[in-house]
Amino acid sequence: MNVENKLKAMGISLPEPPAAVAAYVPWVRTGNLVVTSGQLPWQGDKLAYTGKLGGELDEEQGYKAARISAINAIAQLKAAVGDLDRIVQIVRVEGNVHAAPGF
Repeated sequence: MNVENKLKAMGISLPEPPAAVAAYVPWVRTGNLVVTSGQLPWQGDKLAYTGKLGGELDEEQGYKAARISAINAIAQLKAAVGDLDRIVQIVRVEGNVHAAPGF
């Protein structure tokens, strides 16, 4: 089973990769290495969630925002390589959380 079929089996369909909204590129490819820019919880042309975790957002909303962001990152990888089955290894995953003080 290929990667996209595995994602579909998990109920995940890849969206069109979100376009850059500032002075950056969504991904850069150099040789066999692809580096993606930070991803936000874009759904279409709107942010699905805004605010700080532990402030305007509860933990469930934070989980959903992180999930959308991760799916967007996978969509960017597909845009970079064309076929997710070409990816041999993930070298680094980094995540940031915009959290309220004390969270």
